[in-house]
Amino acid sequence: MYTEKRNLIVDYSKYTRAISRGDRDVFREYMDLTMDSIYKLACRIIASEDDAKDIVQETYIKVWEKRKTLKSDKSLFSWSRKIAVNKCYDFLRAEKRRGRWNSEGDISELAKLTSDNSAEDKVNSEEYTKILKVLTSKLSARQQVVYTLSVIEKLAADEIAIETGMSKSSIKSNLYHAREALKKNAGRIL
Repeated sequence: MYTEKRNLIVDYSKYTRAISRGDRDVFREYMDLTMDSIYKLACRIIASEDDAKDIVQETYIKVWEKRKTLKSDKSLFSWSRKIAVNKCYDFLRAEKRRGRWNSEGDISELAKLTSDNSAEDKVNSEEYTKILKVLTSKLSARQQVVYTLSVIEKLAADEIAIETGMSKSSIKSNLYHAREALKKNAGRIL
């Protein structure tokens, strides 16, 4: 797998071979090269910088622990992203079980954001991010992951299937239900 980073084309196969053999220096180099991308992915899915940092750390720990299972024909970067997505998915499910998302507080905060500002101010990216965070927090963990990967990361269903292990029909269904729920919740609040 090749990826562009800072206008460079990166061949991850050399990292895969060295990391699977236990080369710590190459692993550190790989982490430096990919950490920003994994972090941004986690931030987009869970919308919490601190929790995203934890997920990045857990992702690289798992990559290192499972390094002997790496196959040279598989993409190390895609595998790392898949681990991060699964960590985000687990995090979201745990947060919903703990009841961390207080829907009434979130809705009142969102109502303030939308009523106190002019139409131009509503487009402000910081406010948009807060609104999107509140709205997506109401989705199931699967819907949040699929919505984020599809709409925000702009991945195709095939790519999402690779990263999540979900079938394409399940991805399409979750995306449809996520969009419907977002429309419904946005209409209620706004």
